[in-house]
Amino acid sequence: MMNQHFTYQDVLNHSKDFVHALMNRDIIMFQYLLDDDFVWIGDYTNQYISGKEAFIHVLKNVEVSGQLYISHEEYTLLTQEEKTWVVYGRFCATATLPTTKVISTIIHFTFIWQLNKQQKLHLIHAQACHVNTPASNNEQKKKLYFYKNGTSAHEDTIRLENPMNKIRIKDMHHQLHFLSPMEILYIVSNNKLCTIYTAEESFVTRMTLREFDHPLFLRIHRSYLVNRHYIKQIHRYCATLSNGTKLPIGKQRYMELQMQLWKEN
Repeated sequence: MMNQHFTYQDVLNHSKDFVHALMNRDIIMFQYLLDDDFVWIGDYTNQYISGKEAFIHVLKNVEVSGQLYISHEEYTLLTQEEKTWVVYGRFCATATLPTTKVISTIIHFTFIWQLNKQQKLHLIHAQACHVNTPASNNEQKKKLYFYKNGTSAHEDTIRLENPMNKIRIKDMHHQLHFLSPMEILYIVSNNKLCTIYTAEESFVTRMTLREFDHPLFLRIHRSYLVNRHYIKQIHRYCATLSNGTKLPIGKQRYMELQMQLWKEN
């Protein structure tokens, strides 16, 4: 049998496929990616699972409520030895619950891939953990939320947020607004000012769209960010929100937006 050649990029792509399958509970993808003797190690003692079928059985019985979004993915090849590859990385998972509560967390992971006798690349081991910060006895643990740095589109920073994830925004009258991302319908940029629209109000702040980077928001136009939860439908270069508001879609962004929404549904 001719040996199949896998590049490091193939291994990273397989790792991304596994992460998305895990978040979406894609059982068919697990059948394709996992080795029969696959071992999963999670945060807690009961998350030590040996065997592909046992792992799939556990996932089938996990109840998932609301939508999950994956962002800020990082995949790095740590080492390679002939038929074995070790990949590590992290990603941000954001859950939009039916109560409109938004919970975000960072997950760190290590994957071990191996080429089997049939020359197929299978995942033989995965270890993943949620990132928590040290907390005092009187302080409830908070989760790390992964943000893009507002000063650079290519720098990533980590900052602490409460699971409710309130954002503090100062308007042009120096009043402070405390909003969760879920409360924001859309944001419109005009030079260095942004207008924030919620169901109850709108106000102007001296911020840029880049500073509002969040998994819930989609850039549909160079001047518009929209909360993906409120997009009801799109038609050629126009998005209609659940409250009837119509917003322009950039021509170069239309197909990308269509694909993003199609994948989520």
